[in-house]
Amino acid sequence: MAAILLRIEYHYPKSSNVDDIRSFYAYQSTEGSDEPEIDIYKFLHPLTGDMRANTTFHRRNIATDRYETAGSIEWYNSASGRITFGSDTYDMRDCRRLKKATSKSRRFPAGGSEYKWKIAEDETHIFCVDSWGKTVATWLPETQTLKIAPKGAAILDRLIVTCTVNLYMWKQGFW
Repeated sequence: MAAILLRIEYHYPKSSNVDDIRSFYAYQSTEGSDEPEIDIYKFLHPLTGDMRANTTFHRRNIATDRYETAGSIEWYNSASGRITFGSDTYDMRDCRRLKKATSKSRRFPAGGSEYKWKIAEDETHIFCVDSWGKTVATWLPETQTLKIAPKGAAILDRLIVTCTVNLYMWKQGFW
């Protein structure tokens, strides 16, 4: 990946079920900056063990220093659900689309373009590319960090949400 604009580090609650990664705080920092991390997102999911529960995600408004609801993820089962970004709602299958049955990538629409998450060849992490094959984000599990290239800043909500959905599905064996 070329230049990195943002690092989004996922912080999971100490008391959470480590098998369920749908509740976390996301802290943003700028690569190469001495500025402190700021909490920018929170994903809240009732840890019921029920795959069908809803996850609500909130984005911090830096101007007001308050969290505002940015959307939700409705988990119906391993194959379907709905994702809402503000007033736009998508079927989860549209945010994890396969081009063909044997596809190893999951496509999603954002900003008038199509992006896709892929599992790295070494199968340790996932990364997202734009329609020209340029990497816009990379998930690094060893640091629980999503690194975002400058061109990914405009679709930050979509990158974080689709990364989270795909990580969860991958962990459940439903890539």
